[in-house]
Amino acid sequence: MTAEFADMSDEITAKPPLAIALVLCCSFVFLIAALRSIALPIKAIVLNRLAAGSDLGTCVGVSVRMNAGAL
Repeated sequence: MTAEFADMSDEITAKPPLAIALVLCCSFVFLIAALRSIALPIKAIVLNRLAAGSDLGTCVGVSVRMNAGAL
């Protein structure tokens, strides 16, 4: 592993949490302004995160099953 690859890998893995937090904060503020409620935006963000996690788990499960046959 070269130093350049290690630096690029560290930079790539450091940015997604910041991007996710920015999107969640912007959508939270927008939903508060649109709905004039605190509970609904919180519920929407929590359920969207659960759905995204479920989608990710499904994708991982499908890819593992597809690659398991080749082993």
